Amino acid sequence: MMTDLKIGSLLVGTPAGERTTEGAALIEGILTERDILDKLDFEAPLDQKVESLMTPASELTLANGTWDLEAVLRTMQRGHFRHLPFVSAEDGSVTSMVSMRDVARALASDASAAAASGASGLGEVAAAAAVTAADVLRARSRSVRLTPVGTLPSSGSGGPPSCIEVEPAATVADAVLEMRRGRAGSVLIPVHGGSIRESRHGFGIFTERDYLRLLGSAGRSGQSLDARTVPISSVMTAASAVRYVTPDKPAYECLEVLAQEDIRHLPVMQPPLPPPSEAGKAAPASPTDSPRLIAVLSMRDLLSRFLRSGPG
Repeated sequence: MMTDLKIGSLLVGTPAGERTTEGAALIEGILTERDILDKLDFEAPLDQKVESLMTPASELTLANGTWDLEAVLRTMQRGHFRHLPFVSAEDGSVTSMVSMRDVARALASDASAAAASGASGLGEVAAAAAVTAADVLRARSRSVRLTPVGTLPSSGSGGPPSCIEVEPAATVADAVLEMRRGRAGSVLIPVHGGSIRESRHGFGIFTERDYLRLLGSAGRSGQSLDARTVPISSVMTAASAVRYVTPDKPAYECLEVLAQEDIRHLPVMQPPLPPPSEAGKAAPASPTDSPRLIAVLSMRDLLSRFLRSGPG
C-alpha cells in the first residue's frame, strides 16, 4: 500500500467491530518507512503483523486544528518524525495527516512568492527565500565525512555525517545496517573506484523508499526476501538519474525539487571549475569537467531554515 500510494506512513486504527463509537477510528499506532527499516529483521517473513513494527499510539504526538504551520514544523523537527496525525477534539478520531512533504510544498510556494515579489513583510519566509544550499550547509555545521570508507573535506565540526557511503559490492542488508547506525535515510554508492573519494563525480543513491519498494515487490509476488543476498547496485537509483543541486541554489527551490521529485535527499555538487580566461593565468590546481560532491542535504535540513528562531 505504501509503495502503491507513494506515501511514507500508514495509520493503524481500531477495527470497526471494536470501536467505542460509530465511525470513530481511534489510533492504535503508525507504521512508517523508518519503522520498517529499523525493526524488520532480515529473516522475518513479510506476512508478519504490523503491530510488531508500528510505533504505538502511546509514543505518538497528535495535533489538532488550532496548530499553525510553525507549530507543526517545530514539532516534527524536535521529534525527528515526518508525519503528524490531526485528531478531533470531540472524540479523538483521526481527521487528517500532515507530512513533512506537505509542509515543504507549502513553504516553498510561500518563499517563491516572496522572492518573486521582493516583499519584506512575510517574516521568516521572506528571509528564508534568500537562503542558499550553501547557507544551509554552513548553518547545520555537519561534517561531510563519509563512512565506513572514504573521506571528503569537512564543512564544519559536530553533528552526524551528512551522508553515508557503502561499497559497490555491498548488499541491501549492509546498506540498511549503515542507515540504522547513522540514523540516515539514504546511502551513497560509488560507481568509479572503490570509494566516494575516488568517485565524487559519479555515485548511486539508495534510500528508505527504495528499500520499501524492494519489500513491496517481494510481498506482492509472494516471494521470500533476504536482503543479505540482494546487491545494492541492483536496486539503487543509478548515477545518471540522481538529482542534485549546486551550492548557490535557493533553499526554497531545493524544497520544490524534493517535493516535486518525491525525494528527501539532495546531493549538493560543486560545478566544474572554469578554464583560465587570461593568458598567463595559472590553471586550477585540480581542474575537472564534471560536478563534484560536497554533501547531501535532507528535507529536514532545509526546513530548519524556516523556523522563526532558527534551527532547533
